[in-house]
Formats: sequence, C-alpha cells, structure tokens
Amino acid sequence: MMPNEPRTDSVPPSDETRRQAATWFARMRGPDAEESRDAFETWLAASASNRTAYNRAAEIFALGKLLPKSEAVEAPAPHGSARPARRHLVVTVAGLLAIAAFASLALRVPMPYPTGSPDAERPGSRSGSDRVSAHEGIPRSVRLADGSTVDLDGGTMLVVDIDGDGRRLRLAHGAARFHVFHDPRPFVVSAGGGSVIARGTVFDVALTAAQTVRVRLIEGSVEVRAAGAREDGATVQTVRMAPGQAVTFPASSRNSSAGIATLAASRDFASIRLAELVGEANRTARRPIEVVGAVGDLRVSGRFRTDDTDLLASRLAALFGLDADRSDPGRIVLRPH
Repeated sequence: MMPNEPRTDSVPPSDETRRQAATWFARMRGPDAEESRDAFETWLAASASNRTAYNRAAEIFALGKLLPKSEAVEAPAPHGSARPARRHLVVTVAGLLAIAAFASLALRVPMPYPTGSPDAERPGSRSGSDRVSAHEGIPRSVRLADGSTVDLDGGTMLVVDIDGDGRRLRLAHGAARFHVFHDPRPFVVSAGGGSVIARGTVFDVALTAAQTVRVRLIEGSVEVRAAGAREDGATVQTVRMAPGQAVTFPASSRNSSAGIATLAASRDFASIRLAELVGEANRTARRPIEVVGAVGDLRVSGRFRTDDTDLLASRLAALFGLDADRSDPGRIVLRPH
C-alpha cells in the first residue's frame, strides 16, 4: 500500500460475528474439531472481522486459564454417555466466551491489534524470498501462499520463504501476529537471536526498542529456541509455550547470557505510580501506553497483567475514569476526560 492510497479501516466485529467466533473457538477444542476443520478454515478466511473476533475469543480463553484453580468452575458430567458431557463443555465454553465478548462491548474495550484490509498478494508463492512490509503507522494484513495470515504493525518488515520443505519467515523489524494455517510443514519465524516453531496456531512476535524479542502465544502451542547457556553445557535453549504465556530473549545472539525469560502474565502491585506500572508494561509492548500530565502520579494497588497494554489501558481507564485514546495505531494515550 502506497502512502497516498486510500486505506480501508478495519470494522469492529458485529455482535453476531463475536457469537460465531465464540462458538467456533469452543467447537475447535471439542471432540468434533477435525470434522469441522474445513468449515472452520473457510469461516476464518472469509473476513478480517472474523479473524479479529476469533483472536479475541482466544485471548479471553487464555485469560481464564490464568485464573487460580480455586476460581475455576467445573461443570458436572451428566449421567449416561460421555458424549453429552463433552457437548455440554463446548456449549459452556462458547457461552462464557460470548458473555465476555459482550462485556467487552459494554465497556467499550476495542478489539486488540486491528488487522486492516487483507492484501490480495500471496507472498511465498514463487521461488526465492519475498519481502513484505507495512508503512509506518499503517497496519497491514497479508495472506501467505500456504493459507496463513500475518497481521503486521506499522513499520514492520518480514521476509517470507515458502517451499515444499518448510515455511520460513524472518522478522527484520517491527511486530506481527501470525495466524498459522494447519500444514505438515513447519512454520518457523526467526527474529533476533532465536526462532519460533509452529504448525497451526496464533502468536505474536515483536522486536522491541529494548533490543529484545518478545513472543506471546494466543492459541495452540509453539516452541521457542534461542541462544543461551544451559546447565548441560548446550548453547541453545528451548521452551515450549502454553496459551497466554509470553517470553523474551536477546535480539542479538552475541548477547545470549540472559537466554529465554518467561514473563509473568499478571503481577501484584502495591501503591505503585501509574507511570511506573505503565513503564513496566511498555518494556515489551507492541503498542506502548503514554500517560499525560498528573495521570502518571496516580497510585494503584492490585493484580495487573503487564503483557497486554490494550487490556491494561482499558482497566486503568475504567478504574480512574480516564480517556484511553487509541486514535494513533502506534500508542495508547491515557489522559483525564
């Protein structure tokens, strides 16, 4: 997309789309997932709005998995066959996701990481490498030759190489979300001093200003490999991630002493200034938060997630009656109403 070309902004998913996303998310975790795979992939590829709604459902589910066990609710299995019990679980999960989605609407929490309009080109369809980029401040969504979709933040560059042996991508700079199409070939994203290996999943990779690489898993499972000393003398660390988890590693393999570090999804804070809390979250953020004036001096206590600035900004805005300005795709500004 050239700077002077008109841009079609992404439309927030409708209530019906959110309901469909919640139902699909639950179904693809149930006993009939493989039977529904083709229909699901067709629905997911139909529009960027469908993908955005499905990603939000995955994030809501990931948030729920981070609750303490004492807060988990387990539905009793009905007497008789095991089949109705599994069906009951699918319906329950879909219902919970739908309720959470509507709560998000009521609180006017926007959908994270807008994808923009899908691009018609298919990088990776020809021999050799393709370069894909998004202009500064203009997010872009691109569908790859294998059926995967990549949502690039503004100012991001990605090198794509897909052939019969594998799907290899290199994040040169910026940040992107990868919706990996199910395929026997490994899907490998290299960034800085490490790589992320997946097959069919959704995850974020970002090269941060702090010279680190941040990986956040939304759905499925991935394996992260990065340079780093281990007790057994090996020079490569490997971490298998679970949904909702985030890790970082150095952007340069020459600075591998830190290795792979797991980021806590939520932390307890006591009477911390908003400026300090936001600064903690901005360390690995794709979209940093900016606080205006005296807002930074407000103090707050409690448990907050620092791996999702969109969610954190929404919660702080609701708590203190602030305005969360998202008009700039590169940042979120918290200011008094």
